[in-house]
Amino acid sequence: MKTETKKKTKATITSKRVHEIAFSYAFLFYPILLTLIFYFYANFSSFVMAFQNINLDGTRTFAGIENFKSFITQLLDANGGLIQISFINSIIKYLVGMVVIMPLQIFFSYMIFKHCFAHNLIRILVMLPSIISGFVFSMVFRNFAGAELQKFMQGLGAADFPNLLDDSQYVFMTTVAYTSWISFSSALILYPNAMRSIDPGIIESARIDGMSTIWQELWYIILPLILPTMSTFIVVGFS
Repeated sequence: MKTETKKKTKATITSKRVHEIAFSYAFLFYPILLTLIFYFYANFSSFVMAFQNINLDGTRTFAGIENFKSFITQLLDANGGLIQISFINSIIKYLVGMVVIMPLQIFFSYMIFKHCFAHNLIRILVMLPSIISGFVFSMVFRNFAGAELQKFMQGLGAADFPNLLDDSQYVFMTTVAYTSWISFSSALILYPNAMRSIDPGIIESARIDGMSTIWQELWYIILPLILPTMSTFIVVGFS
């Protein structure tokens, strides 16, 4: 009798365990499927496409390493091919982001963290790109930075003021300025949150040890403790 009871108990436990596992995998199935499709399959397809030529009719032919040869040739083109220009522009944009924009993002984030004067106004101004539809915001910027700004400046007497989006001399840096402004919306969410996660006791201890200015607090306490967040922006920006 006891043996039968033990068998029934063991069968019940096994059945319960199977149901628990099935329930867990039912929840995991969807994110695993998305990972397989949009990460592994997408990256594998990108790797395969590097060795293919895609024709206008959609057919694909094996190209060997010809795509790599073409890339290197255009990159080293003395006349400045499209690949070379794109590569240089990407480096310029990355350096501007790291050397100019990131310090400004951290500075404004710190001001928000310390609740400086007009910190709510600063937050609203830099959050506008994320509050308003990206398409609408880009269209507004396009009209403003293009013909409308040119007309406005010419009306003030600057007859030679260019159209910043039509003149090839200014369009790249205008685009960099716009994308830099857009990047503030996410940075001023992540950086202040990272700063708020710092234990207040660390800052109080530093003040007891002689820290007297907010600049010392920023340099010696805040920056080292938010380094993981900063490194994330650096790596993503590089990629």
